[in-house]
Amino acid sequence: MDTIKVWMNLSQCMFQGIEKLKITRQGDSITIQPEFAESAFIGTEFKKSKPILLSVNDTIWKFNDFIKKNKNRLETDSLKYGRMQITLNKERLNFMTEGLGDSAKFMIEYCNTMKNIMPNSDYHIYAGTDITIEEE
Repeated sequence: MDTIKVWMNLSQCMFQGIEKLKITRQGDSITIQPEFAESAFIGTEFKKSKPILLSVNDTIWKFNDFIKKNKNRLETDSLKYGRMQITLNKERLNFMTEGLGDSAKFMIEYCNTMKNIMPNSDYHIYAGTDITIEEE
């Protein structure tokens, strides 16, 4: 059984939030156990959501596409903490952002990806937000 852990900082401006995902693969099925805390402080209690069951051939979630799209944000220095961390065993991948605008864009893409499997989530508040780039 393979287990991947994802930690995502959803905090931006006045909103504080952290999401943790425990993704477990067993055979040809994937179980995702989401947890959320409306605070970024250490010791905050996380609320578990209902586990999500997917096939390894699922085409709805597209988390792998999200990772590939953001591979330019990848930092493998284990001493840094990024906007999102993915851990498998003792290896950790950090996804970094630079500045408020870049951080918002990354979070919007993440929230839209998560809304595909959690359409009634109250935690992915940035889902559905349009990203506009103004030309100078």
